[in-house]
Amino acid sequence: MKKRRLSLLTGILLPFLFSSCVSVTQAPVSIQESPDRFIRLEGHGDRYRTGSNRFEHPLNLSVGEWERILSSIQVQGRKDTFLFTTAKNPPEPAFSPEQVAYLSPGLSKAFTRAHPDEFVVFGFSETRFSPVIEITTGGWFVEGQRLRLILANYRSSVSMKHIRDQLWQDPMHSHTSPSYDIVAAPNQSVGRQKSLAGLLSAGAPELLIDYTTLLETTPIAPPSPSPTGSPKVASPPGMPPESSLEERLRVLKKLRAEGLITEEEYRDKKKQLLDRF
Repeated sequence: MKKRRLSLLTGILLPFLFSSCVSVTQAPVSIQESPDRFIRLEGHGDRYRTGSNRFEHPLNLSVGEWERILSSIQVQGRKDTFLFTTAKNPPEPAFSPEQVAYLSPGLSKAFTRAHPDEFVVFGFSETRFSPVIEITTGGWFVEGQRLRLILANYRSSVSMKHIRDQLWQDPMHSHTSPSYDIVAAPNQSVGRQKSLAGLLSAGAPELLIDYTTLLETTPIAPPSPSPTGSPKVASPPGMPPESSLEERLRVLKKLRAEGLITEEEYRDKKKQLLDRF
């Protein structure tokens, strides 16, 4: 009698145990990681599926090919993120030369190891002034012949450690409503997370790249030297081109408006910036 009960109980429990094991997503795999940047493989699990299809992984692209893809991506931010305005800043590269140099070998390595049910996620953090840091995070995957980038956070100002830790652990989650747009270049198109229907970062800009055609296109030649014969000096990595002071003043205004710094701290930092200028 006891054996019959044990067999019956086993027959009832085993399907539940088996289904639980099947739905478990493997732990994230670090490709390269340091305190202020990372590239990881992260399983999407059932809740991230875009249908019955799986991602076209692994993908083999060289470091040089990734450099071309990353250098082609541009973003455009709004002038005042906390005001109802349509005014926008000029488009700028989404990734600095330093970030491109970091991402290119990491993404090349990650995609050769990625399974069909894994995203390749990344993150950058940069201290602007204590305690405020800027966070950029997102993820990549391939569906069909298109490489897709979800830019969940782009230079998002964060002052609380627990929010920074949350974005570091969940890089596909947007901290706030995006105050930036991705600017589509040739062989690119822009979406707003329609394919993932709010299961990841609803409203986060998504870039769809026809990477095969892009890489077959002849690269654009670098700009010619100035009339004096001296080439233009590039901005330091990570620094907004030309409008550095304007950009920092906008960040200060945003932080004050969101209550992340006091009026006194705002005035002190503003004075420091203007004195330095």
